[in-house]
Amino acid sequence: MFRNLDSYAGIEYLGEPGITSYCVKAIVQLVHAGVCISRAYVLTAENYHAFVLHTGATDVIAVKSGFSSGYPGEGPKGLADALYLLDRHCEEIDEFYVDQAIMDRLNASCLSNKDMEVLEASRPLRPQRWRDYIYHQYGLGDRDDSRLARLFPTSVPFSILDPRLVDLAVRFEAEPDNVILKGYRRLEDLIRLRLGGSEESNSKLMSEAFLSNKGKGSTLHWPSMHATEQFGRAQLFIAAFQAFRNHRAHNEKREHLADDLREFLLLNQLFILESEAKFRNESGGAD
Repeated sequence: MFRNLDSYAGIEYLGEPGITSYCVKAIVQLVHAGVCISRAYVLTAENYHAFVLHTGATDVIAVKSGFSSGYPGEGPKGLADALYLLDRHCEEIDEFYVDQAIMDRLNASCLSNKDMEVLEASRPLRPQRWRDYIYHQYGLGDRDDSRLARLFPTSVPFSILDPRLVDLAVRFEAEPDNVILKGYRRLEDLIRLRLGGSEESNSKLMSEAFLSNKGKGSTLHWPSMHATEQFGRAQLFIAAFQAFRNHRAHNEKREHLADDLREFLLLNQLFILESEAKFRNESGGAD
């Protein structure tokens, strides 16, 4: 059963043949995860297409033939989207004609080393026509990167989160409004605790913490930072509560997850700035 395994190419396979959404999603997830795609090969058999993506010196990923061309429909649109995305994130794109037998083996996740050697020895299609697949869907107008943005999931970038927000972030997609409001309240509690139990809240609490208090300087500050920058950061705290927190607390929740995510990331930045702020002693230095 396991004889001749060495004849098979040790590559990864993604997507499903004939299912465009799975194949587009596979490429989007690679880019979204930060995978560096150095070369992208479009494999064409009649009007069906697959991809072979080179992601390192020896790493290769094949995306099965969920793409098509030559007629209106989901397949050609998915091909245009995939190429539009790769054109932004890939160094080199080429198209190759392949036998249907090679396409069948790719779709069956069993390309051989010989298949890969044949592909590498093949001459790419000239003149290039892969841009025509984009043109047939979207025309020659200016590039609209908002179309690319819509391909990506609206998800929390956990790698840049303040650790004190992670427990809320895991519930963000299910209940963004509740998560953001809890985040604001948590930030208020943290600052109130640092001030020794202030009775103020919202923007007044931020003013008490970060703006000058009767000529003595603010209670919290960022060491080695110019006074104008200190003031700008203080204003950021105050403005965030006036412009976002108060509006959210007194209005029905919004339905746009992307807007919620941007506000959550603003809140995350406030948490990070709070963590960097130090107490100011009576002489104006940091304790």
